[in-house]
Amino acid sequence: MVQKKLNKKKLTLAISALIGIIVIMVLIISLIFNIIKKHSIEYKLEKVGYNTEEIEYIKTNFSKAEQDKILNMEYSSILVSLYKEKYFRKDRLDEYLEYYKNNKSLSSSEIVAKINTYTNLEPYEKIFDADTSKNELMLVNKYYKLNDDYKPDVELISSQYSYSGKYASKTIIESIQNLIDAAKEDNLKLIVSAGYRSYKDQEDIYESYKLNNGIREADENVSRPGHSDYQTGLAVDIEPYAKYIENVNESEEYQWLINNMHRFGFIQRFPEGKESITGFKYSAWHLRYVGVEAATFIHDNNITLEEYYGYKF
Repeated sequence: MVQKKLNKKKLTLAISALIGIIVIMVLIISLIFNIIKKHSIEYKLEKVGYNTEEIEYIKTNFSKAEQDKILNMEYSSILVSLYKEKYFRKDRLDEYLEYYKNNKSLSSSEIVAKINTYTNLEPYEKIFDADTSKNELMLVNKYYKLNDDYKPDVELISSQYSYSGKYASKTIIESIQNLIDAAKEDNLKLIVSAGYRSYKDQEDIYESYKLNNGIREADENVSRPGHSDYQTGLAVDIEPYAKYIENVNESEEYQWLINNMHRFGFIQRFPEGKESITGFKYSAWHLRYVGVEAATFIHDNNITLEEYYGYKF
């Protein structure tokens, strides 16, 4: 009887000891788990303020270096949305976020477009030298300038395709002719009404406009010298021949150009609805040669040369 009591007591003690060991092990495992959790990217991002969906996206799409950078930044509700933008540039993330702080009404796509194209700045506030080595993809606008001595190798456009005295870069003459010939096959008559302008030509035009209308009106409607797309020799106005059109956007010629000019390497330089990016009012007939590949991309994605350039370069 005594032996049974002793055995029962030993068993109770053994069970108690086992339970104690289990409790200690659970506590140790819990402690280890908490330590691991606190070192996990999920925990750290959650502490910064990101939600489950944002954390999952960051884990899946961000490199270790990018994750570390985010952990050293304050929470931004637009960060993941920015990364999802097609034209997002990782090297300009800080600029996107800084601009967003004071422009929270803008969408992520608007933020990306503004920063990529420098249109977050005032026109002519910061001037870059136009990179002429990019040839047909050079960008000239209110932020990129050509030197006063820059002149492309231009050629007089045949009177068969142009009004008298219009020039363009030799590199695009054939493309101009091919475009106009293709339109003619569809019973549409197009002609070049404006082409290359020298720095001096543009200076005279700008100063005259400024004298008559003031600098504000001038800057809204005319490029300053060195900032004109026409000086590249790659820009031309192509419009209906000897025909007045009241509703331009509804005309056969306009619709044909919109649907076909990219096949010949041309884009509409100042499209409707993109004034805040291009810096100029909508111009239906002002075309710019950028090459078939770039023109097709710009056409298919409904973007401007500024947006294309800002993303590619």
